[in-house]
Amino acid sequence: MFLLAVNQTLNNDELIKEMQEKVVALQDHEISFLNDTIANMWAIVGIGTGLIVAIAGIVGWIIRRSNAQAETKMQEAELKMNEATQKIANAESLVNTATETIEKLEGYRNEVNTYRVDTEQKVRELSSMIDEKMKSLKELESKTNNLTLNHKARALLVECEMSLEHADFRRRRLPQLYGYNPEQENPEYTKLVDTQKLLMGEYQSLTYQLQRVGLDKVIEFHQECLELKVMCRAFVEEVEAFAEKIREEEFRRQEIEMYYENGDPVDTKVASPE
Repeated sequence: MFLLAVNQTLNNDELIKEMQEKVVALQDHEISFLNDTIANMWAIVGIGTGLIVAIAGIVGWIIRRSNAQAETKMQEAELKMNEATQKIANAESLVNTATETIEKLEGYRNEVNTYRVDTEQKVRELSSMIDEKMKSLKELESKTNNLTLNHKARALLVECEMSLEHADFRRRRLPQLYGYNPEQENPEYTKLVDTQKLLMGEYQSLTYQLQRVGLDKVIEFHQECLELKVMCRAFVEEVEAFAEKIREEEFRRQEIEMYYENGDPVDTKVASPE
């Protein structure tokens, strides 16, 4: 039993030793693998570091270039900002000026509106006053025209009176001038007498109306006076024609009498006493 135990112990030591050798071999292998792995990793790290350094250099160059460009851009931006600020200030000044101008214009508009209202009121008052004046002037013009027509009618009546007086004078002078007997029957002479009376009656009627005719009737009245004047002139011409006829008859009568008294024709014309 003892030997079996010793043998068993020896076998266990060999097994332990073998196991230790395997462990050592395994550790060496692992260490070698780790060393290779670490070496590879260092190579990779070196490459990576190189790449990183290169990239860092490139990035640095890009950053520096970008910084320079950014600096230039910043300077340009600052100039533009200053210009923009100046323009904004100018714009604010213009806005303030425009605001002040608008306020002034608003004030002017209010004044204009007030003035317009006052002006419209004054225009209405002036227009009303002008209408009243025009109405008064038209009434005055109408009255003036009517008074003028009244004066003309009066003048026409004076002419009618003179014409009738002249005709009456000529008719009444016929017996003295030409020995005409108004009592003898003569339709033409009778017509002249009747016409004289008719025209004289019309003249007296219009003369009576002259003092009483209204201004609204003066136009018609003036027309009646004008018509009477025409008739009076025509009557004077009739009287003159009749007087000339009587004068010629008296001349022929005297010529015949002288012929029979002297036995020769006489060319002597009867001189008119007029």
